[in-house]
Amino acid sequence: MLLGLSISLAFFNRADLGLSVPLIYPFLLYLLARMLLLAFRRGLPSRPLRTIFRPGWLALGLIFLIGFRIGLNVTDSNVIDVGFAGVIGANKVLFGQKAVRRLAGRQPRGRHVRTG
Repeated sequence: MLLGLSISLAFFNRADLGLSVPLIYPFLLYLLARMLLLAFRRGLPSRPLRTIFRPGWLALGLIFLIGFRIGLNVTDSNVIDVGFAGVIGANKVLFGQKAVRRLAGRQPRGRHVRTG
């Protein structure tokens, strides 16, 4: 399961959404089916889950992974265009500018509505 999600994430990080998005659907459908089975008391685990590591070690590992992820974001952050658009739009709104402008040569379809 995690390997499949990682493959989809790898394609997403390379900005190949044509492969990333379809690859995620089988895993999401499996997760949905599993949650529905558990919600209706079917598919219950035969025995309680046991952890191999003590909770302290798990917490330490979680802290390490969070720090590692923050370090990756600081050193080599790949922000896609939606991230930039959100920041630019918020900055324009903050300073009282229009966040969206009509592109030259584009005419609205349907009824013409004046916005300003």
